[in-house]
Amino acid sequence: MSRRPLGRVARRCGALALALSLGGALIAPAAFADPAPSTEQSAAPSSSAVAAPSSSAPSTGATSSSAPSSSAPSSGTPSSGTASSAPSAEQSSQSAPPKQPDALPTGAHVTLSAAVDTSHPVLVGDPISVTLTVTNTGTAAATEVGGWASGVSGSYVSYTSYDGFQATGPDDHGVTIEAGASRVYHLIGKVSYWNQGLPRVRYTVNAHNDVRPYQDHVAELTLPIVDPASAKGTASGIVFGDRNGNGTFDEGEGLAGVEVAVSGTIGDHSPKAITDASGRFTIPNLPVQQYSLYVNQLPDGWIQPSGSGSTTVEVDGSDRSANLRLRTVRPLSDQLHAKLELDKDTYQPGDTAHVRITLSNTGTVTISGIRGYFDGYGGAPQHLRGYMDWTQFADNGPGVTLNAGETRVFDVTGTVPQESTKYGYVSVDAVFEPGPGGPGPVGGPTVFVSAKVPGPHADKKLRIFYDRNDNYTLDPGEEIANVKVGLVDPGSGNVVAKAMADAEGRVVFKDLPPGLYEVRVFGPWAYADQWKYAVVGTCTYQCQGEEYMRFKPGPDVPETDVVPPAPVTQQPVQPVANVSDVAANTAKPADDTTTLANTGASVIGLSVGGLAVLAAGLGAVLFARRRRVTS
Repeated sequence: MSRRPLGRVARRCGALALALSLGGALIAPAAFADPAPSTEQSAAPSSSAVAAPSSSAPSTGATSSSAPSSSAPSSGTPSSGTASSAPSAEQSSQSAPPKQPDALPTGAHVTLSAAVDTSHPVLVGDPISVTLTVTNTGTAAATEVGGWASGVSGSYVSYTSYDGFQATGPDDHGVTIEAGASRVYHLIGKVSYWNQGLPRVRYTVNAHNDVRPYQDHVAELTLPIVDPASAKGTASGIVFGDRNGNGTFDEGEGLAGVEVAVSGTIGDHSPKAITDASGRFTIPNLPVQQYSLYVNQLPDGWIQPSGSGSTTVEVDGSDRSANLRLRTVRPLSDQLHAKLELDKDTYQPGDTAHVRITLSNTGTVTISGIRGYFDGYGGAPQHLRGYMDWTQFADNGPGVTLNAGETRVFDVTGTVPQESTKYGYVSVDAVFEPGPGGPGPVGGPTVFVSAKVPGPHADKKLRIFYDRNDNYTLDPGEEIANVKVGLVDPGSGNVVAKAMADAEGRVVFKDLPPGLYEVRVFGPWAYADQWKYAVVGTCTYQCQGEEYMRFKPGPDVPETDVVPPAPVTQQPVQPVANVSDVAANTAKPADDTTTLANTGASVIGLSVGGLAVLAAGLGAVLFARRRRVTS
C-alpha cells in the first residue's frame, strides 16, 4: 500500500533528531541544515523593488538549496598560525589536481530551486507567481514526489493554487519524475494583510524513494511585495445609475448621497466618502495596495451588477485609481414581483401549512429560469419545513418562466417545526431570481410571511444607542437615556407594551407573549438600520441576553397608548385554494412586502438583507447563505 510523502518525511525527521541527540557521526550535519534566511529580507522594496536574494542566489530572484559536497576543496587561504595547513615547497611547485564532479546518486534524488517574477511591483492583495523547479538528478525514477510551503518570517502568504506541488487530500500521492527530468510548478499566492513586513517563505520537496532525502530539498525566497506605507494614493470617481443600459457613464446618471467605503489593511477603520450631487467621490491618502470599494445606501433600489456590493481597485500612487466608474443597474424586482400567503394566522407545532406563491412579470420581456431560494440563512429553527420538496423552484431544474404580463400561482405545503414555539412564530422567506449565470439582472424580489405559534411568555432586554461614529459599537456617551420605548405587534399595528430606558439605554419588557415585535422609540428618533424588530421568546440566540439596537435623530414619533395583545389561539381562517399552478393573461403585481398571514398588515421598508435577517431571527448577522431547493 502506498504511503504519503509528508508522513514519511515526519518519520525520517524524528529518526534524524534522535540520531543527532545521541551524537551520531554517520550523518554530516551540513547535509541537513536548511539554508539560513537572507539578512536582506527586512529591506522594504520601492514600488519597483524585487525580492532580496541570498548571497548565493543569482540576480534573477531564483534560489537553490544545493548542499556543498564534502569532497570540494576549500577556496579560503590557510591560516598562518596552523602549521599543518601550510603547504611544503614541493607541494607548492605542483599544480592542484582538478576537482572531480560528484557522481550521480545511485537511485532517485530530487532537488529544488525557486524563483519569483520581479519584473513588476506587487501590491498587498495582488496575486504573485512563484516558479518551483523539481529535478531528479539520480539514476532512477523518483516516485510520489510532492512538497509543501511554509512561512519563515514576515507577513503571511496564502495560496490560491499549488499547481499540484502540495497535496490537497489523503488520496494525493504526488507524481513520478523520471531520472534526469524536471517538473515545473507555478504557485499563485498573495499577501492579504501586511502586518509583519516582507514575507520570506520556504519550499520543501521530497520523494518516496529518494536516496538522499534531506539534501537539496529546500529553497527559500523573499517575496517582493510593496510596503503599503511606502507611498500614498487616491481612490476617486463617479457612482452612476445606468439608466439607458449602455454600460457606460452618461451625463446626468450620477447618483448623489451614496456612501463609498474602503476595505483593506489600513488599521481598524474604513475610510468613507459620500457622493456629491453629480455622483463624484474622493478618498485620499490611501496606503498603496489593493482595496475593495463598497457602495452603500444606494437610492431608489439601484444595485451593483455583480450583486456583491464591492469593486476591487488597485491604489498604486498612479492615476489609474483616480477616475473610477462604479456602475449600478435596476434590480430584477422592478419587473418580477412576488407574494407569499399562509392559509392560517396561527398554527400549532406539527401542523401542515399551505403556502401560496404568486409571481408576476410586469415587464416587457420574458423572464426565464426563475428559482426560489428559501430559508436565507439555512436551518432557521422557526422556518417552515418541507421547502426542499418545492421542486418547481429547484436550482438544478429549468426554473419557472414568466412571459411579459403573466402571473402564475403555486400552492405548496410544509410542516410547522416544534422549535417555532420558542420564537412565537413560523415563517417562510424567499428570494426569486434566475439561477447562477441566468439571464437578466440580480436583485430579485425578497418576500417574507409569518404566522403565530403559541409558546411560553418571556421577558425582553434591549439596549438602545445613537452610534455617532457609525462603528456599530456602543461607545461611552452614545446611550439613548430616559426615553419611552414601545413594542408594536406588526399584525395589528398596536403598541402592546411600553417601558422607560434608564441612564444607560437599557430597556426591559416583562412577561410578553412570544413573537416578532417592532421596536419604537418615542420622540425625535428614527431607525438607523433596516432591521427594527425584536424576537421575544425562549430561543437561544436572539431571545436571551441583551439585544443592541441603533437609532438616529429623526422626525418626532408621538407616544401612543398600550393595547394589550390578544391571546394567541388557533382560529382557522379561509384556506388558500388548492391551486398548483394558475396562469393569468394580465399581470397584477404581487405584493413584495413582508406579509403577516391574512391580517392585511405589512412591514414596509426592509431591504433584502433585512428580510433574510427577519426570517432567521438573527438581526446582528450581515451576510446570508442561500438554501437552494433541489429535486
